[in-house]
Amino acid sequence: MIKKSGFEDFIDIIEELTFVLTVNLKGCADFSSVQKAMDAVPNLSPTRTLIIVDSGTYREKVTNDTANSTGGTPFSYTIAILSTNFVTYNISFQNTAPPLSPSAIGAQAVALSILDDKAAFYGCGFYEAHDALNDDSGRHYFKECFIQGSINLIFGNGRSLYKDWVINSIAKEVSI
Repeated sequence: MIKKSGFEDFIDIIEELTFVLTVNLKGCADFSSVQKAMDAVPNLSPTRTLIIVDSGTYREKVTNDTANSTGGTPFSYTIAILSTNFVTYNISFQNTAPPLSPSAIGAQAVALSILDDKAAFYGCGFYEAHDALNDDSGRHYFKECFIQGSINLIFGNGRSLYKDWVINSIAKEVSI
């Protein structure tokens, strides 16, 4: 059996597409915000939708909620995934809330929250000082990703496979 590269998996997904949306901060695309592109995805579509996001720093709260639910964690996420079969390549997720003191209680600032089944992430980055990735529920696959944070970098009840990851702790030493 010949092993597929991540790019070949991507090509297989593109062949199943019927809807492609583009996002660019400069207005040279279908949308200038990721959330507006997410909102344009047809409900209950039997095929995948591809959203191509141009490089840049998008400062927005994004929710992909095809289940029309209110989500999990205390709404501190930068992006929440609430749909089955979500796939993304080469995107970094970051919550820019200020870092917390080691004694802070109940102050989450999640970069990404996954609340449905069968999400896959290839070559992605997750950055936050506190609670970077909420793998809340479902089964997920993460390949060649990077995570950086100080407290609870990955948490939740998801049953996921993390392959070829780099985990970078930026925790400060605490004196007792």
